[in-house]
Amino acid sequence: MQRTLFPAIPNTAETHWLGTVQALYQELERHGGSHPFKLFRGWMRDRNIYVKEEAEALLDFLDCDAKPAVAIRHFGAMYLGCDTPQAQKVAMFRWLMGWNPLLVKSVFEALDVDAGGRLHSTHELYRMITSYAFAGEHITLPSFQAWIKWMAATEHIRYIGIRWGLGDLGKNALSTIKHIDVDEVLEEEEEAREAGTPEVHPMLVGASPSPLAMTPPSISADAEPPLGAYPDGEAPVDDTDIADDEDLPDMPSEPPVPTAETVKSVMGASVESAMQAASAPTKRAQPKEASTSPAVGGASAAWFAAGPKPADSSALELGFDAKQYGADPALFSFRMACAARLHASGLPRDVWHALFISLDSDGVFERYFAQKRPWEEILAGMRWLQGTSHRAALSWVLLDFMQLRKALEDRPGYADQLEQKAPAEALFSVHGALFDGATDGAAFWYAREMVRLELWEG
Repeated sequence: MQRTLFPAIPNTAETHWLGTVQALYQELERHGGSHPFKLFRGWMRDRNIYVKEEAEALLDFLDCDAKPAVAIRHFGAMYLGCDTPQAQKVAMFRWLMGWNPLLVKSVFEALDVDAGGRLHSTHELYRMITSYAFAGEHITLPSFQAWIKWMAATEHIRYIGIRWGLGDLGKNALSTIKHIDVDEVLEEEEEAREAGTPEVHPMLVGASPSPLAMTPPSISADAEPPLGAYPDGEAPVDDTDIADDEDLPDMPSEPPVPTAETVKSVMGASVESAMQAASAPTKRAQPKEASTSPAVGGASAAWFAAGPKPADSSALELGFDAKQYGADPALFSFRMACAARLHASGLPRDVWHALFISLDSDGVFERYFAQKRPWEEILAGMRWLQGTSHRAALSWVLLDFMQLRKALEDRPGYADQLEQKAPAEALFSVHGALFDGATDGAAFWYAREMVRLELWEG
């Protein structure tokens, strides 16, 4: 099987592609697995990822029916069943490799520096896979560029300087990739052509078209991609029809905000279960009760456990990198400031980490800051926010986000100005201009992470 058409996700940095895929599948899951194309098109437009000429190709690549209704199929259910973001990266890599194993083998072996390979640029790799030495089918440059970005999104390849190299996940997969037999793949394709048998992606062998009948399998984060189909019994066989979304309830009823009386009734309950639900953005979970403390009063006590300041964290863990700064310094500064405010908010680390990553993956910071969209419009499309601890956490810092946008809008070119300052002067400026002289450490975290990313002098 050699797929040669790989669509990109429009208007989205590749670091956010897997988060966008997660949000897309979750929106379909919320409607029972199927949603009329016209309505789903509106959801895509709201996130600035709808391009008329490319939408159906993107949905097809993600194993979704497009018309008359967008419907999730086997891979989407499997993706939603992943336990961790790393497991999602492995699942997406398997998906890409199953579509074109010859392309994966050629590129990864070329980047394997331990076996005589070297770092390559995108165009150097493209010249290689369009030369006579490549046994696979021709792929256009735009499709190859999109394929490279998908691989980068899975962190199996990464930038090393200005060229591509293998990431840790890519190195782990090499032992499997090297066992791909090129001649065997080509022979099987020829046999399928002669017999008129349509080829099926290895991950879809025996799969039912109905995701609602599936129990999505869990994918181990360190598992190596298989060469053949998944083990027998892993793919579901029930072909129950997908119910029309008009027959499904729009949203589950939202749990009531806990009252002081509710808080008293849950004294001694486990805090751990509530925090686990908030710490995994890849799975939507209903909020659980948590214990109370004099340090956290009123309704918030049932959402957030009192305790010491959250553990330290880095901008890299949140998905920041220097390339994003070069693309849009002002937006990068706003995102960094919001992360700094969350870091200093007193919210548990797992809670605010999950919230920031979910907002960033959904393009909320870009829509609010760069596109000047009002909060009420943005919130109307964030159905994943309902009924989770994300809702309370966002309420906790929403006014701070509004203040940060105003501060940056009042200072055009502020990011460039900070670059010209000495580190101490830049820190002092951020402390006063962005964080209004607050002594909670937000400015210090902001400055430290800018130095760590080598955007400011250390």
